[in-house]
Amino acid sequence: MRDLPPWEPEPEEPNVDLDWIELDLSPLDPKDDTVWPRSFAIRVKSSSNDSEWLIHDPVDFLVQTLGKQFPELGLNAETRVTTFIVNHHNTLSVRHLKAIASTTDDGTVSLTLTKVPPG
Repeated sequence: MRDLPPWEPEPEEPNVDLDWIELDLSPLDPKDDTVWPRSFAIRVKSSSNDSEWLIHDPVDFLVQTLGKQFPELGLNAETRVTTFIVNHHNTLSVRHLKAIASTTDDGTVSLTLTKVPPG
């Protein structure tokens, strides 16, 4: 680790300022009373304040964004989040971070983060 140069982050990027969108999973419903999770997606810009909060404190990010947009989900500081990062081997420099959150009735959120180059 001593051989690594000091980290010099890029200048802070502005937030994308997009709302979460709810994904329509109804085509998957087998009509047998299966309870499906509610799923949502958002895109944030790498190095933005939104991206830093999403990566470093996903519970607070979800409470402050998804929870305010969809208060009926009941997200709070006790919400349990399990995070999976796709393409974690890629740097976040000049990339967008796409997030998909799926909620369950027991207050758990699965969060999938995907690093994608812009464009």
